[in-house]
Amino acid sequence: MMKKLSLIILLLSFLSHCISDDDTVWKGDAFEKDLEKLKTITRITGSLLLTHSKKLTSISLPKLKEVEGDLIIDNNPVLTSVEIPMLDTANNDFLIESNPKLTTINMEMLDTIGEHFVVKQNDSLPSFSFPRLNTVSKSIYIQDNPALTSFALHTFIEGGGEVYIANNPVMRSFSLAKLTKLGGRNALIITNNPALYTVEITHLIRIRDMRITNNPELKIIALSELTRVAREIQIENNPKLTSISIPDLVQLSGGRFYFKNNGPIPACALGAYIDLCP
Repeated sequence: MMKKLSLIILLLSFLSHCISDDDTVWKGDAFEKDLEKLKTITRITGSLLLTHSKKLTSISLPKLKEVEGDLIIDNNPVLTSVEIPMLDTANNDFLIESNPKLTTINMEMLDTIGEHFVVKQNDSLPSFSFPRLNTVSKSIYIQDNPALTSFALHTFIEGGGEVYIANNPVMRSFSLAKLTKLGGRNALIITNNPALYTVEITHLIRIRDMRITNNPELKIIALSELTRVAREIQIENNPKLTSISIPDLVQLSGGRFYFKNNGPIPACALGAYIDLCP
């Protein structure tokens, strides 16, 4: 009787992490060993955890639309491509980190991330684009990607946390073309990007802090619709900077504007704070 009961418990445990009565839904967390079965799945009720694999060279999930938990792709030394073209929603954290051979990310339908968005320490990734991403509920971290030349979040409108873009040594440009606001007590931080040439965020309206520092090739800062900064603006150690354009700035609540160790600025517009121009 005890053996029979143990077998039943084992079977129930196995089934709890498998396909549900709806054969397009995967119940529970999913791992590398499940990838073949996941090719027909549209929703994962747990997390998708593809980590620390020495064999995984590609990820292809052509029908997956939603991950209710975390989506983590981390520490896969031979992974070269991630293809999840129909993914619409990742309800918790979205993390692609420490995949040294990764060159391709295709998630062109991704719309919503419920927690943090992280693309970090992918040594061979040349660029990436999420053309339909609208909302990230918490922070965005794009950092320490040594081959990254550009990235684009074309339709990203509102973030609930900070945007942190740092330590991408060959990145010359990026696009946050429709970003309008960052919620809460959060900041736009762009720092230590040695090849970055321009920062243009044309629709950002309000923010808590803005820090643009230590970008030795940066020439242009343009935030043409920014009107309110709740605490401070810090623009420092950008020796080739020639233009700052924030023409609609009407409120710098904290009153703190830090500007030093930048190049001569023949073109400067700071709205109501024109007297702060160097």
